Amino acid sequence: MTEERIITILQQIVGEDRATADDAEMIAYSRDQHYMFNKPMIPNYVVKPINKGQIKQILSLANRHRIPIVPLAQGVNIRGLCIPTEGGIILDMRNMNQIKEINLEMMTATIEPGVSVGQLVAACRKLGVRPAIPGSPATVSAFANYMLRGVYHSNPLDGIDHVLCMEIMLPTGETIKTGSSAITTSYGPYCRWFGPDLTGLFQGVPGAFGIIVEMTVKLYDFPEESRFLGYGFDTWEKATEFAMEVQRRVIPNLMWLIDWLALTVVSGMFKRKDIMEKSTKASMPHCTVPVLIEGEKDLVDFKLNRLKQILEKVPPDRQPLTDIDTAIQQPESGGTGQGMSSEEFLGGRNVAGMLKMGYYFALAFFHPLKTGPELFKIFKDVGEDNGFDRDIVSFVSTPTATGANNWSGQCTYSEGELFVDQTEPGMMDKLRKFSTQSIQKILDAKLIYSWFRPYAQVLEITLDRAGATGLFLRKLKNLIDPNNIMNPGKFL
Repeated sequence: MTEERIITILQQIVGEDRATADDAEMIAYSRDQHYMFNKPMIPNYVVKPINKGQIKQILSLANRHRIPIVPLAQGVNIRGLCIPTEGGIILDMRNMNQIKEINLEMMTATIEPGVSVGQLVAACRKLGVRPAIPGSPATVSAFANYMLRGVYHSNPLDGIDHVLCMEIMLPTGETIKTGSSAITTSYGPYCRWFGPDLTGLFQGVPGAFGIIVEMTVKLYDFPEESRFLGYGFDTWEKATEFAMEVQRRVIPNLMWLIDWLALTVVSGMFKRKDIMEKSTKASMPHCTVPVLIEGEKDLVDFKLNRLKQILEKVPPDRQPLTDIDTAIQQPESGGTGQGMSSEEFLGGRNVAGMLKMGYYFALAFFHPLKTGPELFKIFKDVGEDNGFDRDIVSFVSTPTATGANNWSGQCTYSEGELFVDQTEPGMMDKLRKFSTQSIQKILDAKLIYSWFRPYAQVLEITLDRAGATGLFLRKLKNLIDPNNIMNPGKFL
């Protein structure tokens, strides 16, 4: 079938103004925030459906004619997850942005792919609840973050997985539902557990198994009281010792380990020139450990007393740059306390400082908290070997809380970060070598559990070491998507 005929059919499905093969419009979909790192690729078509019925027809057309199809939720993408490396159809679902239900009895929200984090947070706040919130800009798709297990930096006491049920359209034309929503006579899509965990099967794969068109996620109450405290340490090792004691006693709702560079960038209080010249370094702790404690007042007081005992055992070397030992008031009170605002913990990342630094590159992964110092050293060593200033290689960690319904051992989300000038000659070659060598060295050292998000470069190296499990995943991909049309090359 000719391209002219295909675009005609797509326009018949969604409307003439919602499907295009015009290069001038499609070029915006050829790259993402890491466009210098990932090779751009213009799709053959961009289609903007507004409902499930249209998606089903588009998917049927694509599968019948073996046209690659790449789902896109909000377009705030990184590391090439939505770049159409083999051309085909970009399925832009931004117009499918309805919050179908907020159920306070079940503490759930049912959402479409185009619902942004900010949209979901705002709707929930009006009812006195909150979703699990990623440490990312409020403009990103909440749906995509949940699907990729991208909820991080927010409130690790909530756990990592927040999705209960999904509705998924497979490339073979079938529509399936996971969890309790799979049972036609079920009370509703409010329970994940029905047979094998099919919900988990469709997480962590960027549209490689099918198109998720609806999901139900967990909600949480606002805390009665919040306390945000921060402590400075002169070594990452001592900060880790402190953090492990805090984690073991199930004290924090949120805890970061953040080096001087990342803290100055996130705060947005300094000029790029001052940061890059390291004039702020002397005034900053090597590692700052902010701790957020939330809950009913009696519980917060109890945890503060426990924290005091730990501080006597592992005393901080100095206080951090800003006074964050203040109560964070609730949004409806109109106050934010001093230091970092409640907005940064109840909805979205402060991107102002990151934007002024230029090109932001990170490798992110899950690992035991105790391996953090060694991982940081690997990043610095590899960075220095590839011509980067050792002091400008940054590191941030967010331990996931232990306790009921959560991880029972050590599980920490961390990023090794670089802020570079992308226009500098040879910079991207240096960055690619830094990335490849870091991935290989970290895997060889056996210091991590897994990578955060299915970045193509990371997976290519990692799946080679997955043995029979990698072969099994390939068999699943072939079974679910026999024509390999779903975002080919992005997972398997």
